[in-house]
Amino acid sequence: MKKLSTYYTNGKVKYNSKVGFYFYQDENNYLFAKEIYKTKIKEEDLPDYYIKVWLYPKFIYLSLKDIKDIYYRPDFMFNHWRKYDFLYISYQDKLKIKERGYCDNSDIVIWGPEIDNIVNELEKYDYDKLKIKEIKSLMDKKDKWFDYWDKHDWNGNYSFTSDEIWKEILGEEQ
Repeated sequence: MKKLSTYYTNGKVKYNSKVGFYFYQDENNYLFAKEIYKTKIKEEDLPDYYIKVWLYPKFIYLSLKDIKDIYYRPDFMFNHWRKYDFLYISYQDKLKIKERGYCDNSDIVIWGPEIDNIVNELEKYDYDKLKIKEIKSLMDKKDKWFDYWDKHDWNGNYSFTSDEIWKEILGEEQ
């Protein structure tokens, strides 16, 4: 059997000079490896270590096998639950985390509520338990932060979180 891709998509974005950008899906429901290469693989042909994830404007089928490193970067600036959070995944090397938690050597970046789905599936798949615990701890911190700001009327100013507010949000677990 050929080596499978790290992820597949159910379509890809194409460009046509008359209509501009559009989302193309194969009429036979064949998947695209890494959103580029058309394959002869359908969703039902994928092994069970692939999970289906919604990543606008398409579904991706993400492999949970052979992940070398993952990193979760929560966003504490805007009043959106996971919209601006990132889960970086690398199948090749250890991730190099840059200033402010960004990373540019990942193979795929997931954002939004699908982060929870992937982390839960990785936990079931017995990925590095320490790494999952660390990510879940950060996700819990983000949830508490979001709940705190959601319950207060701050006239849209969600970007300021002082040490005193962190203490109020997290209590003794800081």
